[in-house]
Amino acid sequence: MEKNNSILLIPDMYFGNQSGAIVAQIAGKLFQDLGYNVSVFSSEIHTDAIGVDNVKLYHRKAFNGLSNWKEKEYIKEYERVLEDSSATIIFTVGSITNKNLCYLEIAKKRGLKVISKIFMQDFFCVKSYANDIKGPCTKCLDYNYFQAFKNKCIINNPIDYVKTANGIMIRKKLSKILPQIDFVITSTDEQIGFYRKFGISKEKCIKLPLFFDHNKLKEIEPKMGEYFVCIAQNRIEKGFQYLGNILRFCNSTIKIIAAYNNKEQANIAIEKYGFQEFIDNGMLEIMHDLQWDNGLAELVANSRGVIIPSIWPTTTEYGLLEALGYRKPIFCFDVGIHHELIENGINGFISKIGDVETIAKQLMLLKSDDTLYERISYSAGILYKQMTHWDEWKKSLQNIGL
Repeated sequence: MEKNNSILLIPDMYFGNQSGAIVAQIAGKLFQDLGYNVSVFSSEIHTDAIGVDNVKLYHRKAFNGLSNWKEKEYIKEYERVLEDSSATIIFTVGSITNKNLCYLEIAKKRGLKVISKIFMQDFFCVKSYANDIKGPCTKCLDYNYFQAFKNKCIINNPIDYVKTANGIMIRKKLSKILPQIDFVITSTDEQIGFYRKFGISKEKCIKLPLFFDHNKLKEIEPKMGEYFVCIAQNRIEKGFQYLGNILRFCNSTIKIIAAYNNKEQANIAIEKYGFQEFIDNGMLEIMHDLQWDNGLAELVANSRGVIIPSIWPTTTEYGLLEALGYRKPIFCFDVGIHHELIENGINGFISKIGDVETIAKQLMLLKSDDTLYERISYSAGILYKQMTHWDEWKKSLQNIGL
């Protein structure tokens, strides 16, 4: 039966094939499956329109550093959208500090149900990903926001002191607003712990796997390849600065293919992390300009395993779901969702942050043992199905009154 209620979805983005957009798209389909009318309020929507499946699309004024202090235009636009969409539920998805706080405040004043599914730790961390160069960092949450200045988390030039102060004020304001909304959602127990420390009551903290589109996985029958692969980025939280040191402990049987988004980023990595010696000896191949739709999916599906060396408290990266979807053993550090779901030698491989020697041994072990690959591959596939079950997603949403 179709509900009279309508949901206004406020995502980081809604169109395209980036992970944040896909999560928002799947959320919209889930809500429709639950009988709701769905509207989307997003900054990449330029003109109000009716989209696919009768989803109402509304333009959202782009966010900037002053948005939470000069709110008049944002409030006017938002109130118009609330009236036109007849929304009774507000659902934000993605980051929480790149959207005006007035969206939460006004919704609660109107008596609307408000739910936020937050991907990272930007609600307390000015860097958004709660890590430093060594691994997870929760100093601002555990102590005070002076830590952001002390550790110069985002400070590289004088103006960044102003940006840090602005970020801190937003998060202090958020610490009063977020505990007042109806539910916050995440995919890890660890993030729930962060929510609790931020002042959100236990009954409002909901654990729900990250939404994923099964159609993102092409109809490729995975093969046990001879190389390992990583979808690499030049961001400290992604951990690929460890790749060269991992290779130093590997023997010549190991080959890793690192796929970067573009040639410029690939060249920066080669120079910054000293990859050239491993390229020269054939242990490392750098690829660039390879997207999921033009060869990257096949590269993952035909690999021996996927290296995901993230050092932030990950709440599920799409790289993990893509690897598990193709039944690939993953190699990761003991952080975030990896800590909670990966059983070493059972459904993947896990090691302490920075323990590159152990990762090297794990790579060489899997390279030499086809039976081990088949066993872990099977368990990885089971984990994928558990994390991406449509009916379980719906049941979890129904449990919070949707």
